[in-house]
Amino acid sequence: KTNNLVDQVVDIYDNHEDFVIAIAPEGTRKKVGEWKTGFYYIADKAKIPIVRCVFDRKRKRVEFFKPFWTTGNIMVDLPVIKEVYSI
Repeated sequence: KTNNLVDQVVDIYDNHEDFVIAIAPEGTRKKVGEWKTGFYYIADKAKIPIVRCVFDRKRKRVEFFKPFWTTGNIMVDLPVIKEVYSI
């Protein structure tokens, strides 16, 4: 397709009853200063929640947080999404 990646993933959600995707908002496995925003726009356009999780390597566990539904205003939502990662 000639669509961008966000639209392609939204199309998959629209055409499949069961589909789950995991995306690192950094866009890489290394530490970065700014997050990529594609994960937000995929969730917003597909009308699906963002389920945040934290990998606790010390305790060897993964912690999942309640689903976050976007409001369409990334400037308001992104700080809320990031809250669980500042602990």
